[in-house]
Amino acid sequence: MASNTRLLWLCIFVSVLVSVASAVTLFNNLPAEDFKEFKKSPFVRVVYFYKHDIPRLQNFLDDFKESSEILQDYGVKTGIVNCKEDPVKEFCERKHPIESHILIFKSGYVMTELGLDSMFSVDAIMSNILQMVLLGEVPIVQSSEELNTIMKISKGQKDVLFSYQKAVGTYEHRIFMEVAFVYGQKYKFAFTTSADVIPTISTFDVRTPSIWFLQCTAAKKTDKACPVLRYTGPMNLVTFSRYMKLISIPNVVDLKPDNAQTPFGDLNIHQAYVFTNNALYMETKTTVEDVAKDFIGLVGFAIVNVGKTDNAVFHKLGYGSKVKSVPSVTMKVVGSEGLGAMEIQFTSTNLKNFINDKIVTYSEDHQEEYPETEEESIDELFEVPPEEIQDDPIAEDAYLLRRKKVTSPHIPALTDNTSPEFIHNKAVGLIMFYVNWDAKTQVFMEQYAMAGEELAKKTNDATSPLARVNCADWPDVCENNNITRYPTFKLFKEMKLHSDYEGKMDKGSVVKFVSLHLLESPVVLRMKADVESFITGTYPSIISGEVETLVLGLFAEDTDKEAKVFSKVGKELHGQHLLGYIVGPVAKEIASRFETDVPSVVVVKLNDKLQPYIVLPEKLPTEDMIASIKQSSLPTFGELKASNFMAYQSLQRPFVILFGTTEIINGQTSQVIGEIAKSGQFSDFIFCWMNLDDDSSMGNYILHSYITEPAIPSVVMVNHKEGKVYSYPQPYDITNAGISKWLDLLKGGEITNPTSEFREGKWKPMMPGYDFLFFIDTEMGLKKEPEEREFRSGGIIRPKAGKELDIQQAEAPHAPPHTEL
Repeated sequence: MASNTRLLWLCIFVSVLVSVASAVTLFNNLPAEDFKEFKKSPFVRVVYFYKHDIPRLQNFLDDFKESSEILQDYGVKTGIVNCKEDPVKEFCERKHPIESHILIFKSGYVMTELGLDSMFSVDAIMSNILQMVLLGEVPIVQSSEELNTIMKISKGQKDVLFSYQKAVGTYEHRIFMEVAFVYGQKYKFAFTTSADVIPTISTFDVRTPSIWFLQCTAAKKTDKACPVLRYTGPMNLVTFSRYMKLISIPNVVDLKPDNAQTPFGDLNIHQAYVFTNNALYMETKTTVEDVAKDFIGLVGFAIVNVGKTDNAVFHKLGYGSKVKSVPSVTMKVVGSEGLGAMEIQFTSTNLKNFINDKIVTYSEDHQEEYPETEEESIDELFEVPPEEIQDDPIAEDAYLLRRKKVTSPHIPALTDNTSPEFIHNKAVGLIMFYVNWDAKTQVFMEQYAMAGEELAKKTNDATSPLARVNCADWPDVCENNNITRYPTFKLFKEMKLHSDYEGKMDKGSVVKFVSLHLLESPVVLRMKADVESFITGTYPSIISGEVETLVLGLFAEDTDKEAKVFSKVGKELHGQHLLGYIVGPVAKEIASRFETDVPSVVVVKLNDKLQPYIVLPEKLPTEDMIASIKQSSLPTFGELKASNFMAYQSLQRPFVILFGTTEIINGQTSQVIGEIAKSGQFSDFIFCWMNLDDDSSMGNYILHSYITEPAIPSVVMVNHKEGKVYSYPQPYDITNAGISKWLDLLKGGEITNPTSEFREGKWKPMMPGYDFLFFIDTEMGLKKEPEEREFRSGGIIRPKAGKELDIQQAEAPHAPPHTEL
């Protein structure tokens, strides 16, 4: 009865919610008969098509209205088409949810569609639309190569304002775009959302939005890069606009003989006065102009020729009489009354240091802060609520990237019409099926775009073999491809579904997978030169640099039984490993180099100095050969990383791990462990190492979880199956004999007391989940005081004031124990 009552109340609540939410207020109504002319304008036009109410629509409309009033100053007009009362059939009858997007038109064409999920504030609307207004003029830089190209084109032509933004749609991005609109004719503007691009111009550690002034006008075509200055002021429209005005005027001027005023007086900028005479004028001016380049936008320099300047000017500058010593320098910092004099000899270095000291002192005394706004500060905007990241690290990364939109011509978005065209036109094509809200998709999308760009270069195809389908927009396409989880990757070859990609979700792995599928497997090697290049990883060229191991088959004839097995293995491992074979006399000659004979299969490991190749046992059946290739491809004694942990663990053997610094890893201790691993005497163990150079490294974290006070170096044996850790008892005397004896004892079960044991791990939330009903109350203006509320939300009981919460009630169901590394 109680449950039925709650259900009834929930139904009533939902009906009230729907009725309240439907009362949206539209503005700038655009009649259907005016729509055609409206969108034909050569200027940007923004249209929202209202079909029915959706969550948070009124919030968007309020922000859209405020933005529309401001956008008029930039030549942008907005309108709302009411699809219920006066529809534009071409758009209102679309299958995909047009009510969840705004459309941007120019000259009669749709420039782009922007989802309302990215229109979360006035700043987001303003910055995204201004990005369209300045399309082509303010590029989003994705790589260092793109930034270098911009600088190369701008040398001798235009200075460049380049910015790092955490995401499109933030307050700082809006500021940058508004200034770009005003100064875009005089300067080149560009920005990036990738911190990896910044080392191209600066060693500054970007954690917040930043701007650099690239002085490309003065750079020569032969110069390696443009001189760079970082904007150090707060990111607000007033201050950044003033900075633009400052860099637009010369920061070195000659003071007029009868006037103590400089053009910098009203610009709230530090001023330096350099006193000289007729004889030293040109030398002094050259020195000042050289130094002034480093202080553009910060300091204005006025050169005072004491032989030509009136006494009244000196009095206004604070001098009782003419300056007697030249060249000399005084500086007036912002807000100060008096002048600070440089007491040491006038040189370029001394002048630069003097100016720097004055600026640093001023900055320490006047810490500038971002102005308070009604919007969130950048730190608040990107602060991650614990509820958002309590599931896993991917959720944290996805939350940080939630407003970052990845657009790339190298991963085109397909539709129900273009999907068949893509599959038909590509000999090999990989399609990513996804939804925007999926955390793994959000984190991986940028890597996928980078993989597409890399493959476009390898294949000389502007569109690359990669594409994507948003299942939220095209559910029929995804249903036809049997998509049941996100993201799913399907590889098509010769217009047919070939296989699913289930490898690691990173750029390198995708590039390797597709590159291998662009080749036949196994690759037929016809000449000795082909084999020579193949075993160095440079043939075929498309796979160069993508593989660390390769498999070479050496046979007398391609009709041999072993050759047929090898061919079958090649097809099974297509996309995972590079296999190639050669037959005849050349095969026999190459076999002798590996101290074997035909028929043979050799696994070549390009980065394994201890064991650069392994000859597999003869006459292996297909399944055994596949298993041997996978096992032999692992380094004999390599670094243990997250990317290879699962491959090692799949062998189900204990790990022997050397923990040490780079010096130890490259030294005698490592050689001892390496020789033991190479000998094959202890094939029941997996040998690997982890670096301890960084105190915050994973190696340090793991070692200290095994041993409370570990020695450096440390050698430990980890038995994941039993959950036990054994530490080598003589860490400062690591010898072949000592380690071998220790491993023999472990292997024979003679050491029974482990150094430590794994704790039983339980994955539990850090805290109760979100109270979504409370969010709905707040959204609808029905918020109650805490003491009035007592209801369940997501399985969590919220008590009234004065009652204690039973912690056991708040715990989520326990997950099964997990494996620790």
